[in-house]
Amino acid sequence: MKEAIYRYFDNNGIKVIAERLFILNRSLKFTTKNLFVYRPTDYPFYFTEDEMSSYFVDYIRDTTSVDIGSINNVDSFIEMNAMPFIVKAYNSNGNYHSLSLAFGKIHGGITLHGSYGIVTLGNIQEIDGDLVLSSTKLKSLGMLRKVNGSFWISQTEGPFTWLNSLENLEYVQGDVNLKQSKIKYLGALSFVGGNLDLRRTEITALSNVKEIKGNLLLSKRLKGEIDLSSVVVSGKIKYFND
Repeated sequence: MKEAIYRYFDNNGIKVIAERLFILNRSLKFTTKNLFVYRPTDYPFYFTEDEMSSYFVDYIRDTTSVDIGSINNVDSFIEMNAMPFIVKAYNSNGNYHSLSLAFGKIHGGITLHGSYGIVTLGNIQEIDGDLVLSSTKLKSLGMLRKVNGSFWISQTEGPFTWLNSLENLEYVQGDVNLKQSKIKYLGALSFVGGNLDLRRTEITALSNVKEIKGNLLLSKRLKGEIDLSSVVVSGKIKYFND
């Protein structure tokens, strides 16, 4: 039975509802801290929530030799050695999270913030949702090859995302928005299922890009300078003032 459960965690992660924890402070007022209680939900086994939580803790320990103690300690194990360790992904409706180890396929979208010390995505190969980098310290996408949603880099405030290449990333099903980022090279990227926004970047070539299903958005300085002969753009090619 344990083998079947572990195989399920490998393939699906564990779906949980995150309930925010309220703390009674010294002034006898409830305050909301950035802490959550995680309750397993929607799993194909006849267990209680406590039993499923216990199996997940065992799975982490038996797979990685790391004892997280309780499923409610997940937030303390988001990263390890500057890489993701337990990924807290979200579904498109936002009504549950999926917790999984940071390797292979991640079952949901991921948002990384500057508060994390993650500098590489490590062994993650596929993200079944959006990937949003919000002023992170990330320098490498690691083994990532496929994003089944959109890929956004948000540069609203420091510390900025220091990523300068998309490296091994080949396929993005939705939009790729790199506007104002430090990206210089598109790496292995060959397919974009939505818009590709390269405004205010240092990109001067589309490298391996073969097909863009949406629009291609470029800075005016690249008009006539960037080779588009081998790229199929289903939408429009638009140029903007920087």
